[in-house]
Amino acid sequence: MEIRDQTSILESRSDLLEHREADVELLDPGAKRLESGGWPNVLFELAAAACYLIDPEGNFVDGNKAAEALIGYRKEELVGSKLFDMPFLAPEQIPKAAGLLARNGERQPSGPNELVLNRKDGSQVSVELHTYPVTIDGRDLILSVVRDITKRKQAEQALQESEQRYRLLAENVTDVIFTTDISLSITYVSPSVERLLGYTVDEASELTLRELLTPESYAIAVKEFGATLDAEGEGLRDRFRPRTRELEFNHKNGSTVWVEVTVSFLRGTNGGPAEILGVARDITDRKRTEQALRESEENFRALAENAVDGILIGMDEGGHVYANKRAAELSGCTVPELRRAKIEDLVHPDEVEKLLERQRKKQEGKRVPRRFETVVLRKDGTRLPVEMVEAKTVWQGKLANMMILRDISERKRAEDELRVKDSAIASSVSAIVISDLQGTVMYVNPAFLKMWRYQSEEDIVGKNVGEFPEMADLISEITEAVYREGSWQGEFLGERPTDGSKYAVHLSVSKVTDEAGKPIRLMATFVDMTERKEMERKLQELYVQERQLREDLEREIHKRVEFTRTLVHELKTPLTAMMASIELLVCESPQGALLTLAKNLDRGASNLNKRIDELLDLARGELGMLRLNCKEVDLLQLLRRVADDETSAALSHGQKLVTQLPTVLPEVWADEERVQQVVLNLLSNALKFTPEGGTITLKAYEGENSVVVEVRDTGAGIDEEDQRRLFQPYHRLESDRERLSGLGLGLSLCKTLVELHGGQIWLRSEKGKGSTFGFWLPTRPVEMNTTTQGEEEADDESGDD
Repeated sequence: MEIRDQTSILESRSDLLEHREADVELLDPGAKRLESGGWPNVLFELAAAACYLIDPEGNFVDGNKAAEALIGYRKEELVGSKLFDMPFLAPEQIPKAAGLLARNGERQPSGPNELVLNRKDGSQVSVELHTYPVTIDGRDLILSVVRDITKRKQAEQALQESEQRYRLLAENVTDVIFTTDISLSITYVSPSVERLLGYTVDEASELTLRELLTPESYAIAVKEFGATLDAEGEGLRDRFRPRTRELEFNHKNGSTVWVEVTVSFLRGTNGGPAEILGVARDITDRKRTEQALRESEENFRALAENAVDGILIGMDEGGHVYANKRAAELSGCTVPELRRAKIEDLVHPDEVEKLLERQRKKQEGKRVPRRFETVVLRKDGTRLPVEMVEAKTVWQGKLANMMILRDISERKRAEDELRVKDSAIASSVSAIVISDLQGTVMYVNPAFLKMWRYQSEEDIVGKNVGEFPEMADLISEITEAVYREGSWQGEFLGERPTDGSKYAVHLSVSKVTDEAGKPIRLMATFVDMTERKEMERKLQELYVQERQLREDLEREIHKRVEFTRTLVHELKTPLTAMMASIELLVCESPQGALLTLAKNLDRGASNLNKRIDELLDLARGELGMLRLNCKEVDLLQLLRRVADDETSAALSHGQKLVTQLPTVLPEVWADEERVQQVVLNLLSNALKFTPEGGTITLKAYEGENSVVVEVRDTGAGIDEEDQRRLFQPYHRLESDRERLSGLGLGLSLCKTLVELHGGQIWLRSEKGKGSTFGFWLPTRPVEMNTTTQGEEEADDESGDD
């Protein structure tokens, strides 16, 4: 996908959001009641979105002009008809529409909902639907706001195809493409790393840059990265300038490889660096060549003086330190004159700006081809086309620039004579015909013969294109377009003369001009569209299947939301009454057996409430409905507070709770209540599985852009089989099923909460040596999971219950 296509997609999405906001302001669907005197009839008619008024029985009452344009039916055809009797609803769409109508009949708004409508002309349009209950002149109606989202759907498909193409490119290039996060940890490396360094992708991903680079190169890389980040912080960044350095890498076999590495930032939505993109190219041979050049400077001088090409050697300070005799002959200058001149002094004035632009790109670290063509202005005023080749060499122990000049005047003359046929050969993958300006065929390539099934060029060369029946109706149109606009393209149904078979053909016709821009030939390119048409048909079928799967998934999610909502209501409602009664019983009971019994009931009800909350949180996490209220949290104070609260519990079990906390910790971006829930759960587990006389240690320390918390116990430890399943829902250790209570949801919920924060949780344990549970949280905000409006409503209702 080209950049302009991506920009178009983004602009389409932006326009869609703006239209949605405009519709909300224009139609005010949130109003509870609209009287006819206050109904904005003019605004209704001029709204950009298609608007329909329907009564609760599904009969059309009114529609605006945009509604007529959307589906092609005039208002007169719609008003009075029933929604489900109109053909613009496909049979599979009717149940969904009926459900929305039933919801609106309960005076509940709905949307957004996606549907595919049949237009009156037989075409289809993808739409987004919002419905709102309104009252007009005391009559209950339903306002439907419908927007065409066909372009957005096409844009989403284009984005998916583009991503697949980019991934295919990265997996097949010879250079090594890699990405790292800002902490320089490798996040992606292309398979070509095995050819360059001997490591597989998995092996390379596990290594750090310190391990991959030699110490000297690692120091250079870190220094360069630090300087770049400092410039970012000072607002001095050049957003698009890559950095190129030559670094020495360690090969898996113990040797080293010189690599040219070009890196640039991949930026986030805030414009700041999010990742680092790098391209690594093996330059070992180049390095060896440079070493050889340093060792053979004298031999080079002897060869250069007898070379057939001109040779100039210059330093970065300007001027040339060496020029051979052939360079003097090509330029018409003497050797001393060449030594005083810069390279831009030798080229024609028309070429100077191109040369300077090339030099600017090199200074910016951009890659430019070593070989290029230009025109030298000789001392006598004549022009000489030359090919220049840039290379690095060593002159008297210093790195220097070498320019090789080759006379290509003969080659240029030959290229002019072969330009027409070379153009056709360069495009030989397509069927090509070259004709004169009158349409007489002069050349066809083999692909054309194969496509049209001609036996040889003699069957077609020399004939006029007007003699072919398929072209007869198009000749005048093509000729007029080519002479007016320079080209023409279109499709027609071709028929092969050998067997009469027909197939779709895409034809492009353009002019071929000489250097002065004068038309000299016509070139036509034919493309067999049979496979493409078939692919488009299959693609449409896949799109329909994908849409059906997505709708099935949305229905399943809706069912699970309803189930969660019902489950919480059925469990929480009686439990709330029980807990209130038990609390009153504890307060009113005298000392003795009755009070003990009341307290036991209170603990049991609280434990049951906790289990329900865990079950609810786990269900919310699975549905993507679990929300975090993040802010900057003083984790050090939180840990101290939790440790103080749990010390008495440890003492009551004959255990010792030890804290290893630093004096200072950076604040984390987190939901304080949820983090406390994770820490309490880990400490509670440690208290359960540590024997009397054991020690539980709460530890915290600062990591890279994170804070790490660990809970270590001196219990019996956990075997490897249980470790693999410990963070799964409902998993409990076999040895403790009879002794300890719980559903086995605590660690699974901890894992969900930590990962929602953008962190990670882990376990280290050996049988008989205790266990350590740890997690880290980021110190910077990271992208969190969000919920839809419907999920938020379900979540809120669950909380109310």
